[in-house]
Amino acid sequence: MFDPSLITGTLINYYTTCHREAWLYSRKISADQWDENILMGKALADIKEEQLQQFPFSNLKFDKIGKQRGHYLVTEYKKTMKNPDAAKMQLLFYMYQLKTSLKLKEINGKVISGKSCVCCG
Repeated sequence: MFDPSLITGTLINYYTTCHREAWLYSRKISADQWDENILMGKALADIKEEQLQQFPFSNLKFDKIGKQRGHYLVTEYKKTMKNPDAAKMQLLFYMYQLKTSLKLKEINGKVISGKSCVCCG
């Protein structure tokens, strides 16, 4: 039996980028934890955690949510925009989950990295 609560934003991101990575992630098989990029990502996540409060909702952990001009705005921060489609799909997944679960009329979102921003709405 399939459990929809196992689907996370990270899984959506991996699936958009690489089906094999998504398969490995879904089975809790992770990459080399001592890889330079993994360590850099963890350090950035630690810094981000000090600056931002993550907002868990159900099985989702998105970075920031607030109101802007009367509508909810979900913001997701990324280290790089190496794969903007994956980041956008992850954000759209968060927006869909919030909109359907909370029966929101309208919700907007944006993905921010050091060099660019992708907006959805």
